[in-house]
Amino acid sequence: MWKTLWTPVTEDGLCGWVGTFEDAEKIRKAYEVDSSITFVSGKKEANFGRPEIVINEKSRVRFNDVGDPCIVPYDGTPFIILARCERHCIFGKDKHKKKKNELKEGRDSCLKGDHPVPRKRKQLLQASKKKGCQAKIVMKDVVFFPDYQVKKNTEKIKRNASEHLRDDLSDVPDNVNKQRRIYILLPKREDHGSTHLTGQLAGFMNPLSKEVRDKLGELVGHGVTSVSEMRRHLHVYVDTLLFKDMKRPALSDAAYYPTDETIRTHIYLAQLRLRYSRIDQENLLHKVAEWQENYPRDNFVFMPASNSAPSDNEILKDIDCVEQDDDDEVYPQIQAAETTEFFFCHQSEFQRHLLYRYGNSLCLLDATYRTTKYALPLFFLAVKTNVGYSVVAEFIVQHETKKSIMQGLRTIKESFVFICDFHREQSWTRWVSKTDYGLTDCKDQVLGMLRRCAHASSEKEYTEAITKLQNSDIWARSSRLRNWYIRDNATATDTFGRSYVKDVPEFLKNRPPSFIKHCMSKMELADTISANEVLSLGNRTYKVKSQSDPGQRTGYQVTMDNGNGMPSCGCHAWMWTLLPCKHIFAVIQHTEFSWEDLPPEYLSSPYFNIDSHVIGIPVPIPSEALEEEEVENESFDGATHFGDSDGDDASQLIDLPSAKRGPKSLKALAVQCREKLSLLQNATYLCQSEDAFIVLDSTLRKL
Repeated sequence: MWKTLWTPVTEDGLCGWVGTFEDAEKIRKAYEVDSSITFVSGKKEANFGRPEIVINEKSRVRFNDVGDPCIVPYDGTPFIILARCERHCIFGKDKHKKKKNELKEGRDSCLKGDHPVPRKRKQLLQASKKKGCQAKIVMKDVVFFPDYQVKKNTEKIKRNASEHLRDDLSDVPDNVNKQRRIYILLPKREDHGSTHLTGQLAGFMNPLSKEVRDKLGELVGHGVTSVSEMRRHLHVYVDTLLFKDMKRPALSDAAYYPTDETIRTHIYLAQLRLRYSRIDQENLLHKVAEWQENYPRDNFVFMPASNSAPSDNEILKDIDCVEQDDDDEVYPQIQAAETTEFFFCHQSEFQRHLLYRYGNSLCLLDATYRTTKYALPLFFLAVKTNVGYSVVAEFIVQHETKKSIMQGLRTIKESFVFICDFHREQSWTRWVSKTDYGLTDCKDQVLGMLRRCAHASSEKEYTEAITKLQNSDIWARSSRLRNWYIRDNATATDTFGRSYVKDVPEFLKNRPPSFIKHCMSKMELADTISANEVLSLGNRTYKVKSQSDPGQRTGYQVTMDNGNGMPSCGCHAWMWTLLPCKHIFAVIQHTEFSWEDLPPEYLSSPYFNIDSHVIGIPVPIPSEALEEEEVENESFDGATHFGDSDGDDASQLIDLPSAKRGPKSLKALAVQCREKLSLLQNATYLCQSEDAFIVLDSTLRKL
């Protein structure tokens, strides 16, 4: 209890004194815990809290306390009041009322213009916590002079003692005996009046204490960003350190046991302060230089934040709506500094190759958050390849603004194409290094033979390399090596050992597996269309009768070449995927048209062909597409750094989405039915219409 920590001077025990400022803070903290009410800073003189005693000529020697309230009792000893401090109830006077009104008037004036643009603001359920409570804690820093104590309380005696004391303070100040006391007056319960709740319920309205807030910021600096983990650390800190030998606050006291929402807000604010760490930026400068030396073909762009970045106080300075003066939980509106913002961008050699092969028409941008202790937005640029989605570049910005994102995209845009064997080597090394495959003792020999196959520059060299691999002792004794050869693109070519079933036509061989499966399924559906259902309209245009709606008179119009390097069809499957549909294959089966008669630009799409750069040998492509690739390579003459130009890309490749899935299996249909039944069950809790339930009941009975 706080009553045992001081020397009381009144009978009610609400006024007393201590010898140090540390003890005075303990009294205040213990009283706040006991009353569950926080007292925020109010009036405070500049000299309050200074450890040294500073007495100037204007300091008045007193025997009786003056002012409201008088908390220094008379005992005949002269004293000087050095400084005074007041802490007001959290529900006291709103000191920022004037500033709030000015902000409100400014927003209202902006809306009265010709073209008002309303600002998005946090919606507040209450205007302010302030209720005008008069309760306050008063502290006075007093220095006593016990050697000049008077016996009688007369004006003449007190005047003589005061003059004698002043002369000694002026002549020999070090020889004057001084005794320092900090007097404290605590408010009564009645001082709060009926303006707000008192007791433990009032603790729910307390702001986070300074000690807990500082500890939270320290933990965020060590990488703690999970709310549940932060809550556990704070509970241990409050129970074992902050109130080790004192009465613990109630669990309802939000100053020491904050809610998850409060913890999440202060984690965010702490991350905002940490993102301006200049020490880590210096370390990153050295790290980027090391990366550039180790990976000369990769591109790195790093622009550190300038030294004039906002300080901790400036970050929290510009707040859209000032809630109160006691560190209420608000999100800051950071001023845009007129300095260089943090920016980092990286793109590997293989990523550049993927970008210019698959990213000429469509790229995907994905952002991640809370992945680093600085909470900087991390962006990934990805493209759809013939075997899945791949990241082709990544960049980090200081603020998630349009300008910053445009800077990252423009930086990546002018990167150039180079051949990279990294991913193929990585896959081989990982596979032969697994102990289960029994190749760890000879993995260097296996890798050497595989590399000779991949680096073959002609058909003859490749045949010799593959023959040497198949005649080796390692190939003979390892069945796993014979069953596994080259993954992804390499396994899709018959040149590299893939064998196809008889039903796969020649024009579908050496293509991505997903594309082959799609075309085979559409060709099976095209077998159901007879020759008399395909009518020629002239100029490479045909009408194919609909199989799902036999009564349809017009059917679907199929154009084998629309003049823009693309075929076209009026069915939904074509419009959704731009992949060959059953109607296109029906035209190929029942007319003089063949697969090779389709536009070369369409046939040379990277989504239909194997990546020759990855498998290490060339794959035949139409001559027109080869000429376009040569023009593109000439326009990017070996540069290895990011450009700053805003020019458009030189090549234009056809944009094709992923392949459409085939018919669903029985298991997938069962899962889909269960999901729909679950949605129907949930909807019964929300429906208020009796007629709807009658119809539903009747429908279910018919099933």
